[in-house]
Amino acid sequence: MINFRDYFSIFNRKQYPNFKSFSEDILLDETGPCLCLSGKIFNDCCRKKREEAFSLPGIERKKRLSEFYQLSLYEKDHHIAPKSNSVIFEKDSRGKKKRIKYCTAKKIYSKDCEDLIKNAHTLSRGNNFKSLTDENSVYTFNERVPIIFWNIDKIDSCYINQKVENQASAYPMYCDKHDTLIFKEIEQAGKSPFKNTYIENIEYAIKSCSFELYYKVLNLKYLANMFEQEPLVSDNSFIDYYFLTQKSMFETNKVSNKLLDLHKRYSRKEYKFKKFKTVVIDIPSKKIECILSEMMKVDGKNVFINMINCPLPKIIISWYDNGQVCNRDWEEWVNLILMNSTNIFFSNQFISGLDQYEKTYLFLNHRRTPELSQEQQNFLKINDKLLKGIINKLCNLAPF
Repeated sequence: MINFRDYFSIFNRKQYPNFKSFSEDILLDETGPCLCLSGKIFNDCCRKKREEAFSLPGIERKKRLSEFYQLSLYEKDHHIAPKSNSVIFEKDSRGKKKRIKYCTAKKIYSKDCEDLIKNAHTLSRGNNFKSLTDENSVYTFNERVPIIFWNIDKIDSCYINQKVENQASAYPMYCDKHDTLIFKEIEQAGKSPFKNTYIENIEYAIKSCSFELYYKVLNLKYLANMFEQEPLVSDNSFIDYYFLTQKSMFETNKVSNKLLDLHKRYSRKEYKFKKFKTVVIDIPSKKIECILSEMMKVDGKNVFINMINCPLPKIIISWYDNGQVCNRDWEEWVNLILMNSTNIFFSNQFISGLDQYEKTYLFLNHRRTPELSQEQQNFLKINDKLLKGIINKLCNLAPF
């Protein structure tokens, strides 16, 4: 069984399911580890339970799935996201109970790693948080809301209001020693101006990659938990998503270790790796109403993106490869970020300043996938003109 409080256990590939391709489908290798991550072989673990579930009549399967996804919760009117099992699971995993915590630097700095795991500094009082808002909470997207409820009548369910100290910053992914060592330069973010130094840019890149990695781990554990509770979720699309999430988690871990090794070598020898590049884009305003730290695929490359007020708003874009990714202006980057980000936090002022149509467009634009219904796709096409106004409000270029 995987110990989600130990780095080497989490990233031991032998403990995870195996998959194989057949025609255009991804299939689970039933002779390998189970999807529930129990450590047992699938054939000896959840196979019988899954077969029994899928042998039920269609009406009964539909009812069970409706109850499992708690669709009735979302059918009610909400001014905030309902406390569904998925939301509770995520809070328990990275919040007070810290069911997932590890030091991301364990492999690169293994001899020096300490036991105390700290919360990450996405937001913290006195640093980036104060540059975003004077209030004690922020908004983020509700990534778990069922797709059928992404509409204007239920749009408030698509945003989660988080208290900063015990939720928004709760990504326990570095030990105390390495948190201090690796983020020494950017720890002053929000207190002193961004200097655009080589080591500062590496630290911001590590930060964005670390969040991406933690979210992949959390998401994979969430999928395993879903399957264990209700095997009916494991249709073809679930298997595809599980496979891609698992693959991406291991790939992101390699990128993370590459960046950490670069940081280690530079810190000790002042070594600069020429292929690590950074471009800083200024946003023409005095303040942006969000903070972001994210790793994304842009033009086929892993790109590390941070949006900060330090003191003026900037987008810090780094990548670790040849070539360029920056043939975009600041508005195009902001739109790209809004469409692809998961680790983004908005001020209360920004969200409260949007009307229901703008909130709906922002969320649907964030979730532009083939899974959108025709009605949702039409909403985006008809209301594309809203994007400019949303970006202006986000960047304080239009009155609230």
